[in-house]
Amino acid sequence: MNRTQKRWIIGAAIAAPLAIFLLFNKKKVKEITTMITTATGITNAPEFPAHLAALVKGMAAKTKNLGNIRPGSAWQGMTGTQNNFCVFENWTWGTRAMLITLRTYYNKYGLNSIIKILNRYAPATENSTSSYINFVAKTTNIPAEMVVAQNALPSIAAAMICMETGIPASYYSEVYTYVQSVNQYFKIY
Repeated sequence: MNRTQKRWIIGAAIAAPLAIFLLFNKKKVKEITTMITTATGITNAPEFPAHLAALVKGMAAKTKNLGNIRPGSAWQGMTGTQNNFCVFENWTWGTRAMLITLRTYYNKYGLNSIIKILNRYAPATENSTSSYINFVAKTTNIPAEMVVAQNALPSIAAAMICMETGIPASYYSEVYTYVQSVNQYFKIY
């Protein structure tokens, strides 16, 4: 018996009793879900302010996906998809996914300026990329071509959230405070 076969047998031995337990103890499922959520620490995570959530328009309002992230990774807190956008359990998981996406752009692909990030994130085939770039540069006071340090990504993400969701730029500092708190909570940058 090879290693893969052994893993399948062990996995089945663990999964079968759990499935039977859950089938006959439906009331316990909610308790177990709460315990798992508490164990991940998400219950103590920053919450997106209600007055900002009320301003969110479009697909982001339906998906709790402030960055309008498309499927491609199995994101923590993702509950499915809708119209080719990830759906998240709450705003915090969606914000975390956006921040990790930007970190990947920065570290893996060398996208280290607003113009480089947004040419990939918001391609001209789907967006007015130049308007998007101008909005983020103006909102953050970071020149579009300037190479930024990785710790500037939450600032860029906050402006992108305003653009993606229709939250007015006048709320940028509040969005930034929230994004930075998610960043610090999950230790992303």
